[in-house]
Amino acid sequence: MNHFLTRSSNAFVDSFHFSATALRRIAIKPLLVLAAISLSWASASAAKGHPKTSGWDLLFADYLSNAELTEGGWEQKKGVLVAKDHFTIWTKKYYANFVLDLEFKVAKESNSGVFLRSGDTTKVLEVLEVQVHESQAQAPVWYRNIPIKELK
Repeated sequence: MNHFLTRSSNAFVDSFHFSATALRRIAIKPLLVLAAISLSWASASAAKGHPKTSGWDLLFADYLSNAELTEGGWEQKKGVLVAKDHFTIWTKKYYANFVLDLEFKVAKESNSGVFLRSGDTTKVLEVLEVQVHESQAQAPVWYRNIPIKELK
């Protein structure tokens, strides 16, 4: 069983220090033995091929009471989860099997990602990460995305 988490760094878009990473409507729905996790942009996402998440439970509570995070590192603004610098947010609950659907809104030169299968919070950089780097063409090779079908 593993936590689900996401992180953000290089995350400033203006003088108010709003994060470059914003996640909207983080939802979860159990499917038989499968848990489904969705980070998507509500109704606009459904038209783009994202699953319909109506009726799903939100992964994080309104005040992030069910999350492990650095105080002040993340906040929810109008249904959008926003990081305020290089902070990590973890689910308190562990998930075994899940489907992940996500969409990020990132500012120029952002570097974010979602770590998977990371039960030990001290070894987060040793696990699989779905990398989200705004400048993919200029990013070092270790920041580039690998098609999930390529993973064994």
